[in-house]
Amino acid sequence: MKKIRFVAALLCLFLVNVMPVSADDAASPPKVVDHANLLRDTEEAELTEKINSMIEKFQIDVVLYTESRKHGADIQNEADLLFDNNGYGIGDTKDGVLFLLSMQEREWAISTHGKAIDMFSDYALNKMGQKAAEKYFSKGHYSNGFNSFLDTLDRTADNHMKSIEQAKDNNAGIAEQGTNEANEANEANEANEADEANGSADIEVSEEKDQPQDSSTTDKEEQDQEEEDEEDVEDEKTPVDYIIPALICGFIITLIIMRKMKKKLKAVESQDDADVYKSKDIGAKIYKNDEFLTSKITKTRLEKHEPKSSGGGTTHTSSNGEKHGGASGKF
Repeated sequence: MKKIRFVAALLCLFLVNVMPVSADDAASPPKVVDHANLLRDTEEAELTEKINSMIEKFQIDVVLYTESRKHGADIQNEADLLFDNNGYGIGDTKDGVLFLLSMQEREWAISTHGKAIDMFSDYALNKMGQKAAEKYFSKGHYSNGFNSFLDTLDRTADNHMKSIEQAKDNNAGIAEQGTNEANEANEANEANEADEANGSADIEVSEEKDQPQDSSTTDKEEQDQEEEDEEDVEDEKTPVDYIIPALICGFIITLIIMRKMKKKLKAVESQDDADVYKSKDIGAKIYKNDEFLTSKITKTRLEKHEPKSSGGGTTHTSSNGEKHGGASGKF
């Protein structure tokens, strides 16, 4: 009986050793690390499920990390080191985002690495962190704050991916348009060459039809043309023939107008001085008043241009030499 139990134990050990184990599952660190004990187990499970969905969707690692107090002078550098030293990041470039919340100093920091630096701008990261900290963390709603951060992170990453796809579609459309234009240009050149060939043939036919005319006929036409030119010269008149009659007519019309104007001035009498033009009421005063009649107000809406929520941010180097992006703040 003991031998049977011993053999059964050996078989169990053998099966355990030969069972396949995923290297990623064994090496993958937890996505929610709550050293400050701010979350319940159910909340951790909910956040972990949401993070796993984002990892599968965008192929970037997402980590939420809380601690009672920070272990370095700079919260941003501490977030960078937590990402670097704990095996976070997907792929050769270790793409990922880590959100660190330190409770004693009431500080937060976001660290990005790899392609996540290009996915999230400084403006977007600051907006995510401030919203979660001021709206939720400051009131003690830590689970809601982390959910808000993840939701905004998901939308921002989704917009970034859509913009990349749109850019690819635009480039493909431009390339297709260039091909069509090149084809149209070739067709136009071929049509022009065909037209030139047809034109050359027409010229050759017309040259064959243009034969020299009889010399006697040509001489007669030249003589008739000379006679017509002589008649035109005789019929031409000089400018003087038109100017003199026009001056005479103008002089007569001017005399008639002046006589009529002179008759109208007979009622005017000359005055020796200007006393007649003086106002009889010397004490009269002239008052001037400015009266507001109307006004016109033109309003122009000033568009508020905010930085885009994606498109890459500034970078810095952590204390162990890795390039990171990120943002930090207090609440």
